[in-house]
Amino acid sequence: MMPYSAVKIVILFFSKKLSNGSFWLYELNKKEKLNKTNKIKIEDFYDFFDKLKGKKNEENSWNINIDSLDYSYNILEQVKNNKNHNSFSSFINSNVDLNKINKDLKDIGDSLNEDIKYIENKIIVTNQKYKFSKVKVAEVVNSLRTAPLSKDKLLLEEEGSFSVYGGNGVIGFFNEFIHSGKFIIVGRVGALCGNIHYVEGNIWVTNNAIVLECIDLEQVHPSIFSKSAFE
Repeated sequence: MMPYSAVKIVILFFSKKLSNGSFWLYELNKKEKLNKTNKIKIEDFYDFFDKLKGKKNEENSWNINIDSLDYSYNILEQVKNNKNHNSFSSFINSNVDLNKINKDLKDIGDSLNEDIKYIENKIIVTNQKYKFSKVKVAEVVNSLRTAPLSKDKLLLEEEGSFSVYGGNGVIGFFNEFIHSGKFIIVGRVGALCGNIHYVEGNIWVTNNAIVLECIDLEQVHPSIFSKSAFE
């Protein structure tokens, strides 16, 4: 077996006895991948040796009737499918009160619908109160380019002249900038993805953020500026 190989190994055992119409299947479940440093050990077969004595039917071992196999002879998959089906059948035939479960699910659904209606009504009332106008994003801001900047080039505040913005806000400083003016910066990735900064001045913005230039200052008011973005 090659290291890191995804190919499964199947070992067949034969005997000189006449067939009784069935055979025993065992699946060795080893969670860790085998490689040059993590080799298979004799201890990995202890479970196999134990179940082999009585050819037990358990979580990973089965006695299979040959006549029950379908034309594909995909034994392991067929056994697992039958097992899942049997588990479901056992559940249906158990004493679980399915009607109660159905009622509980219905109550949860009704509660969620009430919450959704409440939120929808709040949105309608808020829209009526403040009379929000609808505009296209491209009518009020321009999306500008961003540029990657490796961590080893970032400087401390006392060393760099201009703020560098990433997905979580200011991530350092640099002695060059790519944009100058008034901007809205939105974090695109990171723990604070979606955070918004209103900045003015000369800045550098990495690919982990979106930088928008305000082109309609009558409808967009970036009046709160981050002092770290000033020259």
